[in-house]
Order: sequence, then structure tokens, then C-alpha cells
Amino acid sequence: MRTKLSKLTCCVIFLIAIAAVSMPVTANANWSITRLGFDYFDVTPTAVNDTGEIVGYAFNDSDKSRHAFITGSGGVGLTDLGTLGGTESYASGINNAGQVTGAFRTADEEWHAFITGPNGAGMTDLGNLGGYAVVPSAINNSGQVVGVVETGLGSNGFMTGANGQGVTYLGSLIYAEDINDSGQVAGTFLTPESWSRAFITGPNGEGMIDLGTLGGLESFANALNNSGQVIGQSNTFSGRIHGFVTGPNGEGMTDLSNLNIFNQDELIGITNSADIVGSSFIYSQGVVHDLSLLSPVVAAGWTGLSAIDVSNNGQIVGFGVINEQFETFLLSPIPEPEVYAMLVAGLGLIGLMGYRKKTTV
Repeated sequence: MRTKLSKLTCCVIFLIAIAAVSMPVTANANWSITRLGFDYFDVTPTAVNDTGEIVGYAFNDSDKSRHAFITGSGGVGLTDLGTLGGTESYASGINNAGQVTGAFRTADEEWHAFITGPNGAGMTDLGNLGGYAVVPSAINNSGQVVGVVETGLGSNGFMTGANGQGVTYLGSLIYAEDINDSGQVAGTFLTPESWSRAFITGPNGEGMIDLGTLGGLESFANALNNSGQVIGQSNTFSGRIHGFVTGPNGEGMTDLSNLNIFNQDELIGITNSADIVGSSFIYSQGVVHDLSLLSPVVAAGWTGLSAIDVSNNGQIVGFGVINEQFETFLLSPIPEPEVYAMLVAGLGLIGLMGYRKKTTV
């Protein structure tokens, strides 16, 4: 009886967690906006993780150059990550352990990739990976890094193993944009006819699937979530640019014509609950929400919000105007009471099961 109750308890905990996490954050959320206190022209965020740690690059007074940085949880504080002896660095991705990836300029004027330990501790040189410049774009929770190596013969997509160890080349004329926790990579490749096409790979970068288009000749992938849903843009048969989202593992392509996408970089990210964030909006369950018109944003005096990145749990980092200044913000979803009620009910059920176990042993 003890073993059966223990297994059932574990199942209940698991199902409650899945139910709560899978609820789209914007459909059942209020919002809070945090003023990070950084002038956007001095401190530029590029990515955020699920604890609200933010990375990017900031102007350094000592050598008058840009250095990679990391903040604490909730965007609090700012730590300069340095340059490994060069003159400049920038951070482009962060995972939930706080491992940061980016690039730095060496004394020989090459750009090398780097990875840090948890919470930005230490910086390891990943080298130039066979090119004259490396442009890392994302890192997953295993520490696998993806990006592009620039060579004299073109751009090659790459991905590393866990914690930045080893490197696999995905092929020439491939731009790896994002990676999920199973190692699926999304990005864009050039066809022999020089048309751009969105793609997704299998786990650990194996294989490559052309995602097709919305009737036109070209498509571009921007990001994917842990289910393998890819977002991006595509030309339609008429030549217009529309946003798209795929099903899990890149299956199918749904036209997001109601999002009014005008350029290749307008879609920012997709959460694990399939909410889509654009540069100025959130799209959840078929409804478009203007970032600048969210009630807490208006009440706090912000205007002209522009998103830069979104975490898997829906926190958005970006910049906007407040008190006539361009500053950075962290916009966080706050679950509605029914989400908390679900969790409390689940905990109550677990407590009841524990009580029954004691009375039956």
C-alpha cells in the first residue's frame, strides 16, 4: 500500500505541474512591469531566462568599449563578464542555469565564441571554430550552443555538445537561430537557387527538414519551443510577408496573417505554452495583445514598448520610453487566481492522500 500511494502521489504532482505550466500565460495572466534602470543606449539586453536573469552588452567606461553582462534574477544588478583579454564582448543567449554564450574580440581582431559556467561564472574560449568570426545565437539547458561561423567561403551553421564541448557543423549557407532542450535546431538555409528556407532538425541537430513556405518562394525561421513548434516569416503567393507557426516537430505551417508582419525580424519568440511574442505584441489563443496597451504598462507610464526576447515561461525583456527616456524593462506574467486555485487544490489532494496513508498503515 505504501508503494502504491507513493507512485500515485508522484503522478498527481506531475499532472498538476503539467496542467499549470501548459496554460498559456497571456490568456490567464495579469502583468507586472519592472523598470530595470538601464539606459538602452548604454545597456542593451539580448536574452532572458526563466528566472529573469538577463544578458546582453553594456558600455564599459574603463576601456570605452562594449562588454557582455549578466544580471541577477528579476533583472537585478549587473555583472561585467569581461573579454578574455580582448577589447569587446557581447552575450547572446542564457539558459536556466545561468550559463551564458556570446562572442568576444581577441587581441588579433578575431571574434571567438564563449560559454560561461552557471550564473555567468567564468568564461571559456570556444575558439573561432574554423572561421574568422563566430556568431553564437542561442544556448539550451544542456549548454549546447548554436550559431554561425563566418568563413571566406560563406556562413556555416554549427552546434556544440553539452556545456560547449565539441562542435558539429550543420552545413554551409545555414543560419542556426535557436535550439531547444532536445537539441532540435531551427534556422534558415539557402537553396541551390539561392532562396531562403526555414528549417528544423531532429534531436541533437540530426537531419534537416525544409519547412516550406506559405505559397511564395522564401521563408525564415526565428525561434522554436521545446515541442519543436517553429515561428518565422514567409512570402505568400502574392508576395506579401506573413508570420507562421508550425505544429510540434515542425509539422505543418499555419498562416498568422492577422499579425501584420512586415519584416523578417518581427517575431521574437515562442513560449513552451505556444504564446508568440513579436516586437510589439503578444499573440495568445488567437488574440493579439499590444504590449504598450497592457493595463500595468499604461499605468506605469511606459509607451512604445519593443520586445527583444521572451523566456519559456513568458517573461519579456525589451526597451521603451518612460519619462521621455529610452530604458529597459522586464515584463512578467502573473497567473490569475484560477491557476493558483489549481495548485492549491492539488496540494490539498496530496495532503489528503498523505493523511489516508498514515491512517491505513
